[in-house]
Amino acid sequence: MLTFQNELPLPVNFDLVGDWEFLYEGSVGCVGILKDWLMRAVIAANRDGEPMMTRKHLEHAALSVSQCEKVLIEAREGEARLSEGPESHTRLRSLLGLTSAAAATAQARQGVHVGRLARPRRPGQRLPKRDLVGQVAAIRI
Repeated sequence: MLTFQNELPLPVNFDLVGDWEFLYEGSVGCVGILKDWLMRAVIAANRDGEPMMTRKHLEHAALSVSQCEKVLIEAREGEARLSEGPESHTRLRSLLGLTSAAAATAQARQGVHVGRLARPRRPGQRLPKRDLVGQVAAIRI
């Protein structure tokens, strides 16, 4: 806040740092919104011909409460979408049109290749799979 106060083109007749709660609430904690808000207030003070920016200019340049609520809700929803949970990989694969991780694991266990097209086989040609080791299979003829 102090950096913004020192960089404003007009002097401020109140302490921005002291009013941090008012500024935090009106900017929803976003520094970009705070910067734009302060610039709108400076423009309003300049347009009024005032030599200083006052709290009145800030109050008139502030976003409405409903706009702040909408920004906060959208920010929380965006963070929730970007959070990496156990289902995020499955969601990504689903959005890409690929099989889910659980389905890919099940298919891999069954010997189905995931992500590759199977080559056409001639009739009677075995599918590649592991044979049981250590047991002799009885062959009936």
